[in-house]
Amino acid sequence: MRVLRGVVVGLTVGAAITGGSVSVVGQIATNPPGIVSLWAAEGDPSDSVGTNHGLLQGTVAYAAGRVGQAFAFDGASGRVEVPYSSSLEVSSEATLMVWVCPDELPSQRGQFMYVAGRSQSGNDFDLQVETDDRSKFYVLGGVHASSTTLLRAGTWLHLTATYRAGDRIEIYLNATKEGSTAINGAVASSSNPFAIGTSPIWGRPWRGRIDQVRLFNRVLSEREITDLYEAEFGILPKVPLQVRVSQVELCWETVAGIWYQLQYKSDLTTNLWVPLFPEFLRGTGSAFCTNDSVLLGQPQKFYRLVVTNEASGP
Repeated sequence: MRVLRGVVVGLTVGAAITGGSVSVVGQIATNPPGIVSLWAAEGDPSDSVGTNHGLLQGTVAYAAGRVGQAFAFDGASGRVEVPYSSSLEVSSEATLMVWVCPDELPSQRGQFMYVAGRSQSGNDFDLQVETDDRSKFYVLGGVHASSTTLLRAGTWLHLTATYRAGDRIEIYLNATKEGSTAINGAVASSSNPFAIGTSPIWGRPWRGRIDQVRLFNRVLSEREITDLYEAEFGILPKVPLQVRVSQVELCWETVAGIWYQLQYKSDLTTNLWVPLFPEFLRGTGSAFCTNDSVLLGQPQKFYRLVVTNEASGP
């Protein structure tokens, strides 16, 4: 069973609240330190956290993504190309993270399908899926780590590849480490562009959707990878909270068949979360609201929505 942690919203209750109400919206995912770029595909190829904005080459459309919209590639020559920037250098260490949903598998097409990276002969930094339908992450001159899980057409999969010079490369699927390879040396500096969907060097066009492409300038921990994966698993809504003088009203839209529990704590440095109510609630597809009392002078409270897709609850 995997419990999906939701948003954490801190509410300070005290004399500063004098009346009326205010809406507070928690965000789905928070990027850990070290993020260089995020190409979120929300109607354009811009960088959501930096200045490494992409350019569309060939035919690239937009379709429903894992979070909002996604890039939709037709399997011809369309790609997102990001011009060289020194911030995109990966010579020391890096993490590449992305959601993919193929319309057709490489085994069906009879060719590799490129996800993202910066291609250069003998100096790889490439994430792709090969004709055995396994994901592979290449660095240097063909050194690679391979997944064990096979892609499935029409199914979203979360890929993470990590690289540390002179140490190793690793590949994760849905936040589970599946491949690790020791390496010698480092990826050399290159002025070649970063690309999504088709390699400017090797081709290998992707057919399907790609979403939430992230590049970090360090190796993320397994906990950080898991947190991002769980936050974007696809069933966590933004949680609107209304703060009033006498109570906090917490409301969210539920998904039918999914189980929910609200928890709180006053100190984020501890791991102890207290259920606001003991039972897990089964989603019905409609909104659910509950209240918590607010007392003047009471310590601040942080709330999170815990979600599980197991029918019996945790």
